[in-house]
Amino acid sequence: MSTIVKALEILDLFSPVQPSLGLSEAARLLNRDKASVLRHLSALQVKGLVEQDSKTKFYHLGPALSRLSMMREQTAPANHAINNLVQSLALDSGETTHLTRYSNGRLIHGKIINTQASGVRVHLDATEELPLHATASGIAFLSVCTRTILEQTFAKPLTRFTDTTAIDKATVMALVAKASKLGFAIGDGAYEADAIGIAAPVFNVTGNACGAISVSTPRSRLDANKKAHIIELVRHAAKQISWHQGAPHIELSDL
Repeated sequence: MSTIVKALEILDLFSPVQPSLGLSEAARLLNRDKASVLRHLSALQVKGLVEQDSKTKFYHLGPALSRLSMMREQTAPANHAINNLVQSLALDSGETTHLTRYSNGRLIHGKIINTQASGVRVHLDATEELPLHATASGIAFLSVCTRTILEQTFAKPLTRFTDTTAIDKATVMALVAKASKLGFAIGDGAYEADAIGIAAPVFNVTGNACGAISVSTPRSRLDANKKAHIIELVRHAAKQISWHQGAPHIELSDL
């Protein structure tokens, strides 16, 4: 591992719950000797990437990161890159593609690309809110969300949308557990009888799940080969979107 990477890994130690830390704690978390960590901290401090409190001697993130963040949005906006990824997913899959974000117990659409494929297609309404228990996007999100959100989901009766909609906690949680194990969810006719959705969760800069990316297709057009192809596309797109949103556990080597 290069010296530069070792130094930059220190920045990943900071979080909302750990906004500052001392040299000994940083060395312990990184499993490195204090002398080398001090050298890296000093280098980061010179460039303004970290600052040291003169009284406590603890380090926290520096002002240079704010400048770099603003420069990033001015020169390569994350939203633009994410929109391009949704567009590419729709083109590569040939099916309706949508990015959703969590809000107040439901998923709302952030970006929809309704496929131009001939014949039957799944059409999504941008004003529609998606239930967590009855959609691939919702199950994918629930598979990585906080316990609080899970509890809120089951705090009131679940709505049945089709004959196959799961409305009891045990059945929904079985779907959630499966999605957690696989890294993606498949919704087969639970929200719209003849539609199948394939979704994977996306994460934000805090590392928390914030929504999902999904492809929706008519059941009649989804054979085994296409299903496997879309699963790979969706999982890859989810990683890319999470990376552009600054998710700390996604690295360039994962893409």
